Amino acid sequence: LSETVSRLASSGIAVPFPSLAPPPDAQYRFAFHAPTKVFVAGSYLLKTTARTPAGANVDIAVAMPDAVFQEKDNVNHRYFYKRACYLAVIAAELKRRRKDFHVGIEFAAFGGDRRRPVLVLKSTGENPETDFSKLGFEIRIHLTISPTLFPANRLAPSRNNVRLSESTTTQSPPPPTPHYNAAILHDTTLVPHLNLLHTHATACAGFRDACVLARVWLAQRGLLDRDGGFGGFLFAMVIGYLLRTGDGNGVRRIANSYSSYQILKVTMEFLAKHDFVADPIFMTSDGKPLEDKEFSADAFKSAYEVVIVDPTGRVNLAAFLSKAAMDELQYEAKVTAQYFSDADADRFDALFLKKVDDVHLKFDNIARIPAPKATPPSYTKAVALDFPSQHAHLLRFIPSLLQRGLNNRVKLVTALTSPYPAWSCDEEPPSEESLARAIHIGLILDVEHSLRVVEHGPSPDDVQASEAFRALWGDRSELRRFKDGSILESVVFDVDATLEARATVIGKIVAHLLARHMGTTPQDGVTYWASQLDRYLRAPGIQPRALTFQPAMEALASFTKLLRGLPDLPLSVQSVIPCSAGLRYTSVFIPQPRPEGSEMAEGYCPYTDPLDVVIRFESSGRWPDDFEAVQAMKHAFYVRIAEQLNATVPGARALVCKGSGRDKADGGWIEVTIPTGFTFRGRVHHDREALLLERATAAGQPWAADATRSHHTLFIRRPDHSVRIQNLCLRNPFLPGTIRLAKRWIAAHMLSPQVPDEFVELICARLFVDPAPWAVPGSAWVGFLRFLDLFRTWDWKGEPLVVELEKGALTGVLRKAIREKFEAVRGAEGANKGPVAVVATERDTEGVWWGSKRPSGLVVERLRALASAALGVISKAVAQGVQTGIAVSF
Repeated sequence: LSETVSRLASSGIAVPFPSLAPPPDAQYRFAFHAPTKVFVAGSYLLKTTARTPAGANVDIAVAMPDAVFQEKDNVNHRYFYKRACYLAVIAAELKRRRKDFHVGIEFAAFGGDRRRPVLVLKSTGENPETDFSKLGFEIRIHLTISPTLFPANRLAPSRNNVRLSESTTTQSPPPPTPHYNAAILHDTTLVPHLNLLHTHATACAGFRDACVLARVWLAQRGLLDRDGGFGGFLFAMVIGYLLRTGDGNGVRRIANSYSSYQILKVTMEFLAKHDFVADPIFMTSDGKPLEDKEFSADAFKSAYEVVIVDPTGRVNLAAFLSKAAMDELQYEAKVTAQYFSDADADRFDALFLKKVDDVHLKFDNIARIPAPKATPPSYTKAVALDFPSQHAHLLRFIPSLLQRGLNNRVKLVTALTSPYPAWSCDEEPPSEESLARAIHIGLILDVEHSLRVVEHGPSPDDVQASEAFRALWGDRSELRRFKDGSILESVVFDVDATLEARATVIGKIVAHLLARHMGTTPQDGVTYWASQLDRYLRAPGIQPRALTFQPAMEALASFTKLLRGLPDLPLSVQSVIPCSAGLRYTSVFIPQPRPEGSEMAEGYCPYTDPLDVVIRFESSGRWPDDFEAVQAMKHAFYVRIAEQLNATVPGARALVCKGSGRDKADGGWIEVTIPTGFTFRGRVHHDREALLLERATAAGQPWAADATRSHHTLFIRRPDHSVRIQNLCLRNPFLPGTIRLAKRWIAAHMLSPQVPDEFVELICARLFVDPAPWAVPGSAWVGFLRFLDLFRTWDWKGEPLVVELEKGALTGVLRKAIREKFEAVRGAEGANKGPVAVVATERDTEGVWWGSKRPSGLVVERLRALASAALGVISKAVAQGVQTGIAVSF
């Protein structure tokens, strides 16, 4: 072997050995023999290739003859050493004849596994006759072996094929090496799997197109080319499995007559619902494992996190797929299956055309863990036998650890990292130490449970479970008695009751578990992205007396009670409708009460923004039948209310304002400061005003148009909008934070006067009522980033943004009507006429309530440019783990 390495080095080829290179004195014999077969394989041959921005591959398989190997080459990496030498010889010959083929040559780790390198050929473009660079693909040369080269039982999941040295032997028998064994077995299956997929493609007309759609779907979510991920081949094998098998009633899940869309839909539903851990898949003829105990279901389940066994019954196709990666695929499949079932909207663009693999947009919280400087305790010598790469081990260990600690607080915990790079044929493969690849942990939260501040463990009577709980949490675990009388192991996080504080509990759990089980702390460069933007929602320069919106809502209830309790009003108050952003949880800063008298005496007199409300009285026929007279009557009500409040409510102060006089609908208002310090600005609404304005308009009154517009805004649009947004905020706890951050960001760029608050709120609401292609945001952080992404990518000139404020109100017919009205305006007036940005709802089908005049075209383009820049800054900060740079966005 050493002679072969030296000879190849003289040809300018460095043998791509695994990370555990052969010892210098190894006496392995190596002799190159011509391949028994060379053939085109993979998706290119099956015509299931999907060209992605990363390009496409043409796979060529080279079958190594049995004569290259010896009987015991399955032990101690000897097979992989000889495999690497064989590939290096091919590389040397191609390099010698490079001028004939005009290709560049480099090595790449297949699936990120250095034990299985492939040869990558890229066209240099020097010869037009052989130039394939413009076609957007590269050639990959894979090596295969005969299925009979090694006895199958030697490579069973429970067998050990990497021996511990005598000085480090700590257990007997030696630990199994299932992933090492699977790496050899996977080199034996290329031909039979190719034949099987070809059979399906021939029998089912929609199979090929379904595989292409699946590859596009995977690529858009960043799953297609991920090291150790669920790739296009495995997806095709699952489709083939569903073509051959039936459901519990014996009915075939996929018929050969199904279209590609139907095939993909059924496959997505299967992936979303099937429990791959409890119920492993066996693609054998009868769907059952072999009778051989070494290849039983229990043998596979004890060795691998995910089990999908091929038709031979011996090879786990998902051997290198971690539980976290499978969880991510299943989560994406669940979201996609829901959108497949949506009959009211066309989801094709969201599912197949939109790129949704950005980490900062995909996950609610993100943790970035730099490459550890010391070996983690979990990476023992026994583990290293099966996982030569510490990095690959951590990609499995960390999500599993965090999932145990986070429990039902999260819907998904997954790990991501940059792919192992290709390297030049004349260089050694880059080491993990030199790459120093960070690991990003993506968390998608379960909003219902993520804000919990107490983690309940087992009862101390369950000794085994209690010991496991204490081993996980360490000194954070303690026995506590709860109100129901139970005594449990528990972990309590000491945070205040605000939503922002409780949202940090997830980060505290992650930090504690990483520090306890990996010795990794923020001082080592760990960064957690969740609440970095919350500080921009705190009013600078003041000490807030109200930390949440609850005091303002309680003040509204008190104000309503005061009005209803006034004894000498001609009509009783029927309702008080909130119209202010502070009363629908969406003001940038939390409404604050006026300071106490002592504070005022010291000269501290900040401006307090009144909270707008609409006051409605009980119906009565005694109102005048003239619009101007109605305004005078409303003013009289203001005076009566002010007199009674000032006289009967200690600590209250009421003032009557005549209004600005801009139009006849502006009949003034009443400002009331209640004893708790909150100030309300109330306007009375009379039902007949709309009818009186219609009469004035019909009579040609010159003031009617402005008065009608003002009346609709003050008494119809704002109350309706406020009630609906308030309801959405109550159902989606992170919608208020998203809206507030969006408004704060716009204000930071001094554009808030140009963009109506309601316009921003509707765009943010769209992210929660129609979050496709993602799920509903689980944090204000990701909600705000998706707002930026939506604003910068939406085609404002060519598409209306439709927001369903009340579930079920937007039918397919109504959506079509909105589209037709939009096209009529754009078609009649030109792309630059009408509202620049149309945001339509079920009540406002033309999108003119809040965007008819503002924002202008210049403002929209400026905001799009700013959103792109802000996302670029934050994306770079998340990737590099630098938190200081995001301040420039605000």
